[in-house]
Amino acid sequence: MSSVSKENFNNDLRFSLKTSMGKYSFDETHRQSWSTVQRKLECCGVDTPRDWSIIFPENLVPVSCCQNLPVELGALCRNLFDERIIYQKGCYNGLNNRVKTRLAMLMYIALAFGLFQVIKMFLILCAIKNYN
Repeated sequence: MSSVSKENFNNDLRFSLKTSMGKYSFDETHRQSWSTVQRKLECCGVDTPRDWSIIFPENLVPVSCCQNLPVELGALCRNLFDERIIYQKGCYNGLNNRVKTRLAMLMYIALAFGLFQVIKMFLILCAIKNYN
């Protein structure tokens, strides 16, 4: 069951990223989201920088894919294949790993909280037993 859910999550995440990428040109929220993700994760596109070819012609990618940001406002980076200029890894894996890490952290916190509750209940029962 969990592998089915994991596979659904992976497919949904990839689909959401590609859908968002399609809205990049006409939605400021999606533009800002992509800029933030690509800069923080040092990535470009969903799987590769080539993903941007559906939006930008001639091997162009958003400036947030550039390793060294140009100073011109609204600039684009060129040359998808040069790893010294453009981040070559896609954002999907980085986002997926961050979600997994945060879910694991939440699971451990919940487990620790549950264990704390069991210990607390045990101590209360011991205190009641000693009181009687």
